Amino acid sequence: MLSSTRAQAPHRLVVVGAGAAGTMVVIHAAEEAVRRRRPVRITLVDPGPRTGAGVAFATDDPRHLLNVPAGNMSCLPDRPGHFVDWLVANRDATATARSFVPRRHYGDYLAATSAAAVDRAGDLVTHRRLHTRATACAW
Repeated sequence: MLSSTRAQAPHRLVVVGAGAAGTMVVIHAAEEAVRRRRPVRITLVDPGPRTGAGVAFATDDPRHLLNVPAGNMSCLPDRPGHFVDWLVANRDATATARSFVPRRHYGDYLAATSAAAVDRAGDLVTHRRLHTRATACAW
């Protein structure tokens, strides 16, 4: 049987890459920590300046649009309108589920959603971002 101290030792999670996929891992890990009431230490490793952007969503050119309507882009499966709601509140009050919006908006959305998930988790999540490349790993 595990001691209560051992049972509550935080999980450690290292995510390599702060693009869309890596940022979504952080979002869901933070949400899972809250759901399970289990602490987690998350380290996000990426040399880039922006969480959520990666190559796909880092463009500043507003003509570079998502190739999927906004209504199909929520990063929260149980809240399919989440991205559209965020767009309306933060970037484009006229956005609808059918809108094709600038790609940068999606990177900004992922960054904001990640920050909100970590904030909601409070003391259950310790999050740090390392602006460097992952070149080796050892356990």
